[in-house]
Amino acid sequence: MEPSRRAAFALPRLSRETPRRGLDYADLRKVGGRPPLRDYVRQLWDRRHFIWAQSRAQALSGNRGMVLGNLWLVLNPLFDAGIYILIFGVLFQSRIANFPSYVVIGVLMFSFTTRALNSGVTSIHGSTGLIRAFSFPRASLPLASTLREALQTLPVVVVMFIVVHVLSKHWPHSTAIMVPFLFALQSLFNVGVALITARIGAAFPDARHLLGYLIRILMYGSAVMWSVDRFAAIPHAQAVVQHQPLFLLINMYRELLMRGYMPRPGEWIQLTMWAVGVSTFGLVWFWRGEVSYGRVR
Repeated sequence: MEPSRRAAFALPRLSRETPRRGLDYADLRKVGGRPPLRDYVRQLWDRRHFIWAQSRAQALSGNRGMVLGNLWLVLNPLFDAGIYILIFGVLFQSRIANFPSYVVIGVLMFSFTTRALNSGVTSIHGSTGLIRAFSFPRASLPLASTLREALQTLPVVVVMFIVVHVLSKHWPHSTAIMVPFLFALQSLFNVGVALITARIGAAFPDARHLLGYLIRILMYGSAVMWSVDRFAAIPHAQAVVQHQPLFLLINMYRELLMRGYMPRPGEWIQLTMWAVGVSTFGLVWFWRGEVSYGRVR
């Protein structure tokens, strides 16, 4: 058997009170294998302080060395929104009411999920040294990257809230109180997509280059810059767009902040199913590949 394929085992801990006796094979505990899913989730919970510390440190140091520092977390998406407002609102004369607020919400909240996609796809491949040096549940890495993106997006949400109501020239609607709940569902959804892309990126590092094309398709198919009615001319396309999770998220943010009415219960149920389903699938699928991460190819 090749040395790299030998199963490693660890002896159980023996206290002074443990009677001296021979150890049989049942006493050995495999090291580096994939634990049961329940134990895996428990290990992740035990390392919650590590996940929080790592994500917080990365969130605060991401723009270190730049003159404006973490202000770029807000400026980058705002500049993107400004360009889209200029192109589609001024040059193409969009007929959407309060188009600047429409685009600001779409671009900023769409960027939250796309950053989770990008950070997830590199979370394993970019931490190979850490994976080979220490034993810990590998899902800690994409979870930390997703939490980092959530921490960095919190000030963006505050700025979005202010900008939307300044552009709309009205006081915040009472429905805005539901925005934190919607943000929590989006964060849970982001956990799932980060875990999925993390396993893909670990097996195929080139995926991070292909991911940019997928993000463009998602942007055009999520009504970020135009009305979903543009898809009405394509059979069944409008129905597909209206039920995909990113459109649901962006449209519900717009309903709460711009239009001042509560999304329908069916929308909340559908989005919750997307968030729980994608995060559950992502965790199970990532866990199934646990022993393959960090291997020498």
